Amino acid sequence: EEERRIAEEKRRQEEAERRKIEELRKVREEQLRKQQEAQQSYKNVIKNGQSDNGNGKKSSGDGRVMAEHDSRARLNVIIDQIFDQVEDIDMMNIEQNGKDEEGDDDDEGVSQELLVDRAVVDDLRNEVQKLLTWKKLTTISSDRLIKLITILERNMRDVVSSDGTRLLVPIIADDYAVRFYCCVWYKEILEDLQELEARYAESKRENLSEKEHRKNESRHMKKVKRAQAQKIFLIDLLGRKKDRQRRYENAKRFGSSMLESDVAWCIKYLAAKREFTHSFDSFLKQIVTGITSESTVSLRTKAMRCLTQIIESDQSVLLMPEVSSAAHNRMTDSNAAVREATVEMIGKFVVANSDAIPTYYPLLAERLMDTGVAVRKRVIRIMREICEKFPNFEQIPTMLAQIVRRVQDEDGVKKLVLETFQSLWFQPVSERNTPALLKKVIVMTKVIQICAEEMKLEAMELLFHSLLKQGDRSSLAASRQIIDMFMDNVLTIENKMATENGVSTNTSNDDLTGAELHKANQERLLACLNTLTLFSKVRPELLVRHAETLQPYLSMNATQKSEVMVLNEVIGMLERVVPLMSHPSDAFLTTQDQTLANLTANASGVTTTTVTISCMSAIWHRFGRPEVPAIAAVFKTYLEYLVRVKNGLKMMPNRELDNPKVLRIQRFLCGVGVMARYFDFDSIIKDPEFEKKIFPANAVRPDLSLSNAEDINHEEPEKPRRIRDNVFDVLFFFSSSNLPTLRFKAFVALGHLCAKYPEYLMCRDVKDMYHVLLSSDDPNFTQMRLQALQNLEEFLKSEELKLIKGDQNFGKGKEQENLKEMDQAGSGLGSTVANLTYSQGLVTPGTSIATLIAMTTDPLPIVRSRVEGMLKDIDTKYAGMIQSTATQGVRKAYQLQLQIRESTSNGEHIIRGIRACDVSPYATTGARIDPSTGLPRHSNDGQAVLSGLYQRLRTNRQQRRSFLTSVLRLFSEDSREKLRLEEWIFVADNIAMFPYQVMDEPLYVIHTIDSIVSLSGQSLLIQCKAHLRAGQPYYSPVQQAPKNQLEDDDLLFEPEALYNRFPEEKGPLYDLMDNSQACFILLYLKNFLMKLYGFTEAKVQEYSPSEAAKVYEKALSSRKNVPMFNPLAALDGGRRRDGHTDPVANDRQSIQSHFNLATKICN
Repeated sequence: EEERRIAEEKRRQEEAERRKIEELRKVREEQLRKQQEAQQSYKNVIKNGQSDNGNGKKSSGDGRVMAEHDSRARLNVIIDQIFDQVEDIDMMNIEQNGKDEEGDDDDEGVSQELLVDRAVVDDLRNEVQKLLTWKKLTTISSDRLIKLITILERNMRDVVSSDGTRLLVPIIADDYAVRFYCCVWYKEILEDLQELEARYAESKRENLSEKEHRKNESRHMKKVKRAQAQKIFLIDLLGRKKDRQRRYENAKRFGSSMLESDVAWCIKYLAAKREFTHSFDSFLKQIVTGITSESTVSLRTKAMRCLTQIIESDQSVLLMPEVSSAAHNRMTDSNAAVREATVEMIGKFVVANSDAIPTYYPLLAERLMDTGVAVRKRVIRIMREICEKFPNFEQIPTMLAQIVRRVQDEDGVKKLVLETFQSLWFQPVSERNTPALLKKVIVMTKVIQICAEEMKLEAMELLFHSLLKQGDRSSLAASRQIIDMFMDNVLTIENKMATENGVSTNTSNDDLTGAELHKANQERLLACLNTLTLFSKVRPELLVRHAETLQPYLSMNATQKSEVMVLNEVIGMLERVVPLMSHPSDAFLTTQDQTLANLTANASGVTTTTVTISCMSAIWHRFGRPEVPAIAAVFKTYLEYLVRVKNGLKMMPNRELDNPKVLRIQRFLCGVGVMARYFDFDSIIKDPEFEKKIFPANAVRPDLSLSNAEDINHEEPEKPRRIRDNVFDVLFFFSSSNLPTLRFKAFVALGHLCAKYPEYLMCRDVKDMYHVLLSSDDPNFTQMRLQALQNLEEFLKSEELKLIKGDQNFGKGKEQENLKEMDQAGSGLGSTVANLTYSQGLVTPGTSIATLIAMTTDPLPIVRSRVEGMLKDIDTKYAGMIQSTATQGVRKAYQLQLQIRESTSNGEHIIRGIRACDVSPYATTGARIDPSTGLPRHSNDGQAVLSGLYQRLRTNRQQRRSFLTSVLRLFSEDSREKLRLEEWIFVADNIAMFPYQVMDEPLYVIHTIDSIVSLSGQSLLIQCKAHLRAGQPYYSPVQQAPKNQLEDDDLLFEPEALYNRFPEEKGPLYDLMDNSQACFILLYLKNFLMKLYGFTEAKVQEYSPSEAAKVYEKALSSRKNVPMFNPLAALDGGRRRDGHTDPVANDRQSIQSHFNLATKICN
């Protein structure tokens, strides 16, 4: 049947072709007949004309008519001749396939059948010009004219595309074509108007009602108005000389006289005639409804993508109030896919409309902190595109500073951040394009300023390290250009500041303006130096040739805070750069050494003193010149003075020191400790007179004996250490001073000395001092406790650097190394000191993880951010370690919150495990925080304080379930660890507000809750019955006969019956009532999760943890905005029992209290 159908279809096509050929043959015969008649008529006219002229006269009017007739006849003959040439070519296919054939013209040209002879074209042009003069060209039928123009157009295209010359003159110019068709359309409009007027006049004569007459009149006026508008358009089109010239040029280049504006107008006009166009508002309304009201995530996402495609074509749609409102609302949708689609739409809109960037930039910046990784990546892509397309946008530095913060994000986000800055900053620029390079440096300066203000320079350093450590050639070349431009910029700013200081001002306003300008220049200078510092930390070799340029900054008179910061940055750069110089001159090294020594002697701050001495040490140990560093003289002066003061205080302990002397002692203490750390003065100083001044006659080395002497790695006894021991003696003496300022400065200096020589930490006196400080709760020693931790941190950093250096040197002589000795030497004293400091004794890597987890709940965002970064690194390097101590971390988090509450003035509030979102992806309007509780009012505005911990564990299904089970087991009756009611509330808060993403997570929590409540509830009931006395007959209020309540649990749990069976000691019943709060909290938690995620009871009963992962590992379709988790009964009990007074405990002996207890148990 299929073959028969195909054959029948083919037969019909052949029949249609035969009919078409037959019709064409008949048309051709008719044309030939008419042509012969026209030729014969033409001959007769010529003959009659000659006869008439020979006879004498002929009217001018008749002669013109004859000429017009003659010209028309000739034109028809010429056109027929052209048509005869292309008789076998289908002109319809040529018209339809013109676009495809046009692309091939450049190579092959057109078919030979379409090429018209030059002589024929000349005759055609002559006849057309005659008819144009007489305005009789319109007598040619439109079909013949279109066919002729098509043939001539193909000829012109071929000539122009082949060799660029025009062999054929356009027969009908584009200008005339436009005029011709405009006039034809104008004429048709006039004819239509006449016909319209006639019909309207006829309708007025008809016997119609007045209402119908009014309708006809209204319709007539609308049609007339439309016709008038068309006439105006055509007249305006005829008057555009500029467009006529553009059409002519367009036709020369592309073979078509239509402009882009004409094409757009035609498309709009044709599209407006379609029914679909008139339904646009309806479709748009349905799309907006799907975005705002649809509950299914996939449909909301698809609707948003539909709207994105519409806005790509017409940006004005987003300016409609209902569309704009829907987009703003979906920016805070509960699902990340919808938020991503919305961000993508707004991104395309702002990239196409630069004026809208200031309006939508705050929304995009907020989404950069979104919980969805895909959303953050989409925002970064949009911001990068804005930076590339609109480099003059004023918020670009702020935008880049916000992107820098995400360099510590997920791996995918980090990679995108690196690619962004690689393309924006670390691509070489042409040496001639100085403005572009200068603009790049200015933007970098502003970004560094913002990062420095927000304490985010660590993120910028990580960015530079990730981009430059790999040694990519293009990145290094771009870095050299940037560094050179930064150095020029630094010198320019310095010159400006010097000029401003040299100009005197007379008025206070000028002084104020000059001070503000000076401050701005200082901030810019500091930002430039911060950037150079980052380069010096990552690639110090790039700054080697600028070392001598930086040296003069050491001589600056730093009095203000900003100037001191500039000086410290320069010294830090020199410390990293100068040791890399190949052959510095002796004069340079001597000048450098003396300048830094003078800075040390005049420095007043601990930071400046430390960086200066560290810089001197690095340079001197690298080159060994000069033989005796200038710092040795400063050290001798400081130590001699401190020894004299120490000896004087030993002789007169009660002597008071004046303030200038105290300040001097503080400065000297700090300097001596740092100098003794970085220089071995026992080897440098060979001055017997100095030794006589500082060494007492009965000098004794510090007692370094410990309980386990094998832990100490003693130095060789022949190595000199008298000066160092004397420094330790002085610092330890002042560490026990009665003056808090002296005690603190000496303790800081002692930390520097112990960082280099850890054996002093083994000294019993030092160990006891650290133990006393770290175990003390005295608020007067808070600063000393913090400094003790900083000293230990400095010591551990120093030990780590020693291990890194030893590892780098291992390859040089690894064949001669002994493994046992390597193990003993590699461990160092770091672990020994940590074990002695930590009260638990042996320290394992997992010991501190629980404490780190607790610190993620700190109220300070900067602390939370740094600790979460550390946990991320631990989880990356040691998989599973966080999960093993997660439950312990949850409990420690509560203990931390408890200590924070006790240290604040408001110690009465209940500790909760919920806080307001920093940047809420579901932010609601209006007041978000309830002032009575300090918590968000609704779930969309809050998050668990331990959200960061759960985010680390939720990626692995097994780890996630193990963690949730262990945390929920804390509510179980058989749990080994009995929690207080307030701690139960804290844990429940976190479980309620964890950032669940797939259905399995909340359903597993609900399933585990049901299991725990069923077991613990039954256990509580059994224990309650066990404490009751034996049953006795009693009369129920609704019964007249006595009944044994042991036979009926319903009667047992009535207040009167239960009260009658209370034992003499009711304390255990009160304790059981308190323990039952765990079940109530879990039931409230279950109901909250079901409301939050829209689960029905049937869905909960259907869930099984043993199902395959793909069944429930699906994204949660919705998260509703419900009132915040708030177990009122438990909170009320917590306030009563955890306050300073306990009225319930005082009332446990009254009859009313016992009856209330019976009522609560029954309830």
